Amino acid sequence: MSKPWTPDDEQTLRELTDAGLKIAQIAARMQRTVASIHNKQHALDIGTKRNTRKDLPPLDRAIFEGSGRITKDQIPEWLEQLRPVALPAPEKPKRTVEPGHYTLVAGDFHFPAQSNASLAILLEVISQLRPQRLILNGDTVDLLAVSKYPKDQRHVWDLRHEVTEFHKFLHMAHSLGRAWGMEFVETEANHSGNGTASRWHRYLSDRVPVLYGHPKAEQLLEYQTWFYPDWCPIRLQDHAMIADELLVLHGDMVRKHAAYSARGHAEKWHSSVMHSHTHRMGSSLERIPAVGVRPEQVRRAYEIGCMCDLNPSYVSAPNWTNGFAIVSHGDEPGLYGVELVNVVKDRAVVAALGKTIIAQPV
Repeated sequence: MSKPWTPDDEQTLRELTDAGLKIAQIAARMQRTVASIHNKQHALDIGTKRNTRKDLPPLDRAIFEGSGRITKDQIPEWLEQLRPVALPAPEKPKRTVEPGHYTLVAGDFHFPAQSNASLAILLEVISQLRPQRLILNGDTVDLLAVSKYPKDQRHVWDLRHEVTEFHKFLHMAHSLGRAWGMEFVETEANHSGNGTASRWHRYLSDRVPVLYGHPKAEQLLEYQTWFYPDWCPIRLQDHAMIADELLVLHGDMVRKHAAYSARGHAEKWHSSVMHSHTHRMGSSLERIPAVGVRPEQVRRAYEIGCMCDLNPSYVSAPNWTNGFAIVSHGDEPGLYGVELVNVVKDRAVVAALGKTIIAQPV
C-alpha cells in the first residue's frame, strides 16, 4: 500500500515537475511508483497540458457547463464562432489536353440477318465522331447458305443476298468515311474470312478440294475475291491493334456469362483484348502491380455485343446483346478509353456524343 501524500509531498512534487524532471526521475527521488506520481500530477493539474473546460472560450464554457451565464445578447457572438473556416480558392491542378482519335469496333453482323436499327445507330456515330478506323470484327457475312447446320427451308438462303446486304452497308459507311479517309479493316472469324475455322474455307475444302490444285486457286477462291467490292478499300487481317496495346480479334471461346469470355481471352493472350463471337457485352479490368523491372499494368478485356438480329431462325431466345465499341485513343502507346454502346429497343445512349440516337423504322 502506497504511503499517503502530505502537503509537503505535494509541494515537492510541484517543484520537481516545474523543474522539468520526467515522471520516472520524480518517482525515484520521492521513492514512489510512477503510477502514483502520474495520478497525483493529474489530481493537482500539473505536468502535461490537458484540454479542460478552463481552456474553452468563455461563451463556450458557459454553454458546456450549463451555468446559464450566457445572455441573449451574447448569442450572436457565440454563433459567429460556428461559421465555417474561410479559405482562399485552392490552386487548380495543372493539366494539359491532347487531341485524340476514335476507332469503332463492331462485329457479328451476320448479313443478311443484321440488326438494321444497330446499323443505323452505328452509321450515325460514324457521321458524328468521324473515326480514324472502322474495324469489322468478324462474322460480317453469315454464310448460312454453305453451312452444314439445318436451315428453315421456308426461306431462301442465297450467297448473293448476303453479299448484297453487306455491300449496302459498306456503301453507306464508305460514303461517309471517305470524306476524312476512314480506314476499313475486317478480322478473320469462324463465319467469314479465309481462316481454317471459317465457313468459307471449310465449305471449299469439303466440296471442291480439287480446285486447290490450280495454281491460281488461292487468289480466285479467297474470301476477299468473292465478298469485297473493288470500290471499298477494306483489308482482311487476322487481328488489329489499337494504341499498340489493345488486341482486337473475333475470338474463339464462349463462357457462361457476359465478361467471363472477355476475361478468358485476356488470360489466353496475356494481353488486353477486345473480341466479338459471343454476341454478348461486358468488360473485365485487372490491375497487375509492378514487380521488379516489370511496371504496373492494367489488363483490360471487352466483349462488344453483336450487330445481328436477336431472334434468328436457328436458335431460340439467345442471351445476346446488340452493340459495338467506341475506342478513344491518342498517339501515346497503351493510352485509350473504351465505351460499350448498347442498343436497346432501337435506341442507344452514346456518351462520347452526349446524345441518344434513335433508329427510325424504314
